[in-house]
Amino acid sequence: MGDFQNGLSDQAIINASGRTWQQWFDELKQKGFNHKSEEEIIQALESNYFLDNDWAKDIARTFSDAYDLSKAGIKKKDFEISVRKTFPHPIESVVDHAKNWLSQHDRALITKVNGKCISCEWKTDHSNVEVQFLAKGKSKTQMVVQHDNLKSSIDAEIMRNFWKENISSIVEAL
Repeated sequence: MGDFQNGLSDQAIINASGRTWQQWFDELKQKGFNHKSEEEIIQALESNYFLDNDWAKDIARTFSDAYDLSKAGIKKKDFEISVRKTFPHPIESVVDHAKNWLSQHDRALITKVNGKCISCEWKTDHSNVEVQFLAKGKSKTQMVVQHDNLKSSIDAEIMRNFWKENISSIVEAL
């Protein structure tokens, strides 16, 4: 499967879960999850493997894409992507810059803001964007962009590339 999946390196997935992408894919396929929906995979990863929801979603989504569960008769409601990056800045600064960046150039209609999350509607296609923030000490912040309700795998790939290319620019003025 390679060293990167869904924009996350093997090292990132090892640090979070103790397994590489290939180990996860082998385990899930052996247990028959290539015949389950993403929602069922997420539930199993959370309850049986004790992963948090974000990592469970990343692993399930990546596994689903790799085995194209939609062609195997598992119906997906829509497409989602997730991109994450850690910045060497305090959470308050990163949240403020992300809010300003999303508002610029009429990109998104922000619907909810709190200290750890920004929810908005992407104006071009009315898809949903949720940006979550996690303090990693006093001077580091992890940002996770979850973009869902995308209509096709092509839209998902376009938005994945967009976020990968632009996530750093969100806080470049810091």
